Amino acid sequence: QPGGPAYQWNDIRSIGTALTLADDGYQTVALPFPFNFYGSDKNQLTISANGYLTFGGFGGTYTNAPIPTAQIPNALIAPFWDDLSPQNGGSIHYAWLDAAGKFIVQYSDVPHYSSSASGANTFQVILDLQGRITFMYQSLSNQTNSATVGIENAAGSDGLQVAFNTNYLHNEMAIQIGLVPQWLDIAPWSGTIAPGDSLELTATMDAAELDGGTHVQELAITNNDPGANPFLFNITANVIGVPNLTISADTIMFGAIYTGKQLTKTLTLRNSGSADLEITDIKIPEGPFTPDTNALFLEAGMGYNLKVTFSSTTSGNFTDTLTITSNDPDESIQKIVLIGEVMLKPQIVIDPTQLEKALFVNESITDTLYIINSGEGRLDFTIPGYAEKGNKSQIDGHTFEYLTLNKNQSDPRKAPAMTQNSGGPDAFGYTWIDSDEDGGPSFSWEDISENSAVINLGDDASVEVTLPFSFPFYGQNYEKVKIVSNGFLAFGHLIPGHFTNQPIPNESNPNGLIAPFWDDLNPAAGGTINILKTDSAKVVLQFTNVPTYNDNSAKTFQAILYPNGDIRYNYLTMLGSTDGATIGIESPDGTDGLEIAFNAEYVHDNLTVHFSNVPEWLSVKPASGSVAQGDTAIVLFEFNSAGVLPRHYEKVLQVLSNDPEQPECQITASFDVLAYLPAMAMSVDSISHTMALGTIDSMNFTIYNYGMGELEIGFNIPTSVNYPLSVNLLTAEIAAGDSGIFMLYISSAQPNSNLGTQYEELWITSNDPEYPDFHLPVTIIITDPVSVADIAIPDHFALEQNFPNPFNPVTKIPYQLPEQTSVKIAIYDIRGQLVSTLINREQPAGYYNLIWDGMNQHGNCLASGVYIYTFESPKFSQTRKLLLLK
Repeated sequence: QPGGPAYQWNDIRSIGTALTLADDGYQTVALPFPFNFYGSDKNQLTISANGYLTFGGFGGTYTNAPIPTAQIPNALIAPFWDDLSPQNGGSIHYAWLDAAGKFIVQYSDVPHYSSSASGANTFQVILDLQGRITFMYQSLSNQTNSATVGIENAAGSDGLQVAFNTNYLHNEMAIQIGLVPQWLDIAPWSGTIAPGDSLELTATMDAAELDGGTHVQELAITNNDPGANPFLFNITANVIGVPNLTISADTIMFGAIYTGKQLTKTLTLRNSGSADLEITDIKIPEGPFTPDTNALFLEAGMGYNLKVTFSSTTSGNFTDTLTITSNDPDESIQKIVLIGEVMLKPQIVIDPTQLEKALFVNESITDTLYIINSGEGRLDFTIPGYAEKGNKSQIDGHTFEYLTLNKNQSDPRKAPAMTQNSGGPDAFGYTWIDSDEDGGPSFSWEDISENSAVINLGDDASVEVTLPFSFPFYGQNYEKVKIVSNGFLAFGHLIPGHFTNQPIPNESNPNGLIAPFWDDLNPAAGGTINILKTDSAKVVLQFTNVPTYNDNSAKTFQAILYPNGDIRYNYLTMLGSTDGATIGIESPDGTDGLEIAFNAEYVHDNLTVHFSNVPEWLSVKPASGSVAQGDTAIVLFEFNSAGVLPRHYEKVLQVLSNDPEQPECQITASFDVLAYLPAMAMSVDSISHTMALGTIDSMNFTIYNYGMGELEIGFNIPTSVNYPLSVNLLTAEIAAGDSGIFMLYISSAQPNSNLGTQYEELWITSNDPEYPDFHLPVTIIITDPVSVADIAIPDHFALEQNFPNPFNPVTKIPYQLPEQTSVKIAIYDIRGQLVSTLINREQPAGYYNLIWDGMNQHGNCLASGVYIYTFESPKFSQTRKLLLLK
């Protein structure tokens, strides 16, 4: 259209905020300025995945409609309302261009949900300070005749429909919607004129809201003149535009900086008039304040972010005036007050940087840390975690409130991705660490979906189960726990529902939470929930391929409870979005807890998180203070072993200060708690081993005794013929401060051995009060054995010594054949009675291993003792002994 808006594309993806919206998803964002829409100022809007914005809050409608209509959505800005699917491609961003005074929402390469449409859609909505709405269309798919384009008021009773289900839009097109100011008034609007007489009309023009330039209004006078009804003529107003300088503030408070440092703040200058603005002079008296330019030229509607820098090498309080001279006819000179303080720099010195202590149980000792100020100004310091305990519902400076949402409603509370891999303690003493952190737990997945009880839960449902042991949690012991379909466990009273996850800790119901992935999950739509209760060992709760309600993406994860109060979360596969969940634990009264993540990206596949409660062994007093120039603060570190198990403990503490060169220092506190009790530690917390089918392998592991008493250990080896693990010793004693090396034998020659992955546990008992029962996860990956054809042919017959020897429950008997021949290998007892024939058939040349499981030919277990095994063939025979120990 002649005189219409110009198409001008400004891609904001590199500077904008990205939204992650599922199909039919939406998110509410704050506006940077009040936007007047149908006479009402709006401070926030909802961005829908389906190509529209609304001030009404709900953005999940995918079927477009003509406008105006009373059906939702209302209060609508629709650049391209259609069933779009950003989940299947493309992106959505929003940005505030301060200097231009524009808020932009951009849909980039977003496809239709319908498979019949080809191509994607890239378009923008622009809201400006003048109240105008501009649609920009860079490129559109081949399906433009199924969309609604226009605006609509909040009641759905008024609106502008540009297009509805018609081919109107095209690439590189712009549409602008604005409120036309009424600048002309005629008086009187009606009257009667006698023959030969006349009537004078008064035209009043108001240019207050007009831009500079020529404005034409056609006037139609209806009358009873049959030859000139209506009578048409134009009224023209030539408006001389004037500039108008508006400034974002009349005072800039810089606060305090240190000598030699600088601080820059921004002052927005905008031309809100209707003619070009010339700023001829931007002046500050010589001193600590400096503008980034001395003159500006701004077209009507444009702005500029003036940067003012504050810096000085001398200390003191400074006040100056920024004077701006322009061609604004009303205020040609405007002044802004600049206020700032420059302080002398402190300098922190910490001595020592490492504290090391060792105590027996129920003892305490105090050490001293010196914080020295060698600078010129006052030094302020704090040691986080000791001035005030507790974990708040805050992530990287983002604090969130309890918020109740409707089913499938988008949650506006979003946090940046989590970067921490450990945390705590909370007020009770719980800490957490994940498998991505150095020294964290290893990821180990034990699938229980085939050998455990199924928990049948519908959407937003729960069930209470009895635990096989008394579980300690925040100082209370629990015999039962509620399993909730939305990815968490709860102790105590539970109000139904809770599909909306909340920040923790929070005193609102639910409380007493173990939350591996609290989100709106829907097991009624797919997947399974299983529970495995191992007496006195652990309880495993597993969600397998359970989808989320909003995007149907499957999640597979576990929560494991141990009798000592430890908790472990395992995440195997977490498809789709993971930034809409709460992960952590919370006390039964909701006043304490550890929040790992709330509506933030954190979990990923093959991740483990471990929670434990270690009594606080270190106190720091004072944990904050001020140090004058040249002075020293004394900080006392008290090490206390009361209630602390014998172990080596270590903490890295931060000392935060106002030293601009070293705002953060670190101190390492090491503590060894000694006891006359044994204290067991393992060299590994899990084992994963790859081996060929039909073989036996071995590997070493070490058990340490860090305590002061003798450690007694035992290996609980099941007698089942299918159990693939054995150890060279069934019991052992390890002296205080010593260690023992043990040989673990792994067999892939059991009756149930198959190609693939097998999960087992080696059960270890001890007199360590903390680990009376320890379960070492063992993952066995069984592969195809190497074929005989791939191995060199031996040059002689041989029967090798069995391995291991002594053995229990299985052993391997190696032998070799230089040529194809018949082979018989048999086991005899010491009296010469046949026990079992292991092989009796023709075999080709090659190297072989036979596995004997210590049973006779009737499948009965044999007693301990010496046995004889023989090799017989036409050209070779040999006899050896082996020892079976039980």
